[in-house]
Amino acid sequence: MAIPQIDGGSQAAAAAAEAAASAAANAAKPKSGMGHEEFLTLLVAQLENQDPLNPMEGTEFAAQLAQFSSLEQLMQINEGISGLKTPSTSAPATFASLLGTEVALRDPTVVMGGANASGLVELNLGNAAAVRIELLDGKGAPIAVLEAGQVGAGPQQIDLASLPGAAAVAPGTYGIRATTGDEQTRSPVPLRVFGTVTGIDLSAAEPKLVVGGRRVEMSDVIEIRVPDEASAAA
Repeated sequence: MAIPQIDGGSQAAAAAAEAAASAAANAAKPKSGMGHEEFLTLLVAQLENQDPLNPMEGTEFAAQLAQFSSLEQLMQINEGISGLKTPSTSAPATFASLLGTEVALRDPTVVMGGANASGLVELNLGNAAAVRIELLDGKGAPIAVLEAGQVGAGPQQIDLASLPGAAAVAPGTYGIRATTGDEQTRSPVPLRVFGTVTGIDLSAAEPKLVVGGRRVEMSDVIEIRVPDEASAAA
């Protein structure tokens, strides 16, 4: 990084050179360029040894402070990125903070039946319409149909367990598809599957979230929500 030179005579130049040499000698390890400590040392040396009859201009001093501030910010960003790449001992505590939250999963499947069922889906219609929800087997064939009735426009959450016929569905994991229209012209409806984080699995190297009885990677989560008071009370 280039440092503006101050016309303070040979004394200032010698002091700056001495400060730079001292900083280089005390460095713990080789650096590819000037670090923020060396930069600050040079800046202080320039201030202490400037010519009283020709002091540093305010604009020049402000420019050097801006350089130092930018260097500090870049170093903090770099440290943050390095922290993301390195497993942290605080990871379990971070994952534990997700307990009780609702997460939208990338995989469009639902778990029906049992205490850990995750049959909460969010539909997003352009206009209000009657919606049919189909549960699919592993080959994508429908094995159960649930009529959600009239659903309003925009994002709307539906608990599949509350729909007529849900109690008759055998417990298990199913694919899911939502459509509107009549039998001849059915149109797909965008949906997302939500579940509540009920536990954290720490048995593997990377912690996993327990959602509806499933172990899911954090990379499979596309949204995190805190349930509203009405949902929590229900």
